[in-house]
Amino acid sequence: MKIKNYRQNKEIRVFGIRRSGNHAIISWLIENYPGSVVFVNNINHHNQGNFPASSFDVYINRPFVDRIIVKGLPYWRCKNKLTGLIKYLITRPSTFTFVSSDNSVNLNYIRQAKKDALIYSFEDIPPNDSRLNLFDRELPQYIGNSQNKIKLLILRDSFNLLASLLKSKKNEEKR
Repeated sequence: MKIKNYRQNKEIRVFGIRRSGNHAIISWLIENYPGSVVFVNNINHHNQGNFPASSFDVYINRPFVDRIIVKGLPYWRCKNKLTGLIKYLITRPSTFTFVSSDNSVNLNYIRQAKKDALIYSFEDIPPNDSRLNLFDRELPQYIGNSQNKIKLLILRDSFNLLASLLKSKKNEEKR
């Protein structure tokens, strides 16, 4: 079914357990996907807070909790700051990342711009969580319509995942 007035050709919803290699796979998707891509990281904030009502606060309000990665949209439309534009003109990165402390990010433009793919990730939440029903109903008001929707589940070998979680825990305790 062809959807008229869509904002993104593909909407890719990624599910994975924390420390399961989500970011490596998502980075690979972003770099290899032809066209413009926006990635919103960990929208359920590790399954804490008022999920799903606050999930797309990262995409519409400030301060956003994590980060947004953009590829293929005009930098000067995404960020309204001259120093950032000068740095962009010198380095010309293919992707750029916006962080929570950056108030010069034009989230409204990023949200409303047509893009080839919108990728957003959930961490530590199962794909069959009943709260996703409400999330699905409210989603179009935040991101608009999508031509195609894909769900991607990232699984990692349980022994490697456990080792990674233990190492992460030890590093947190050292801080």
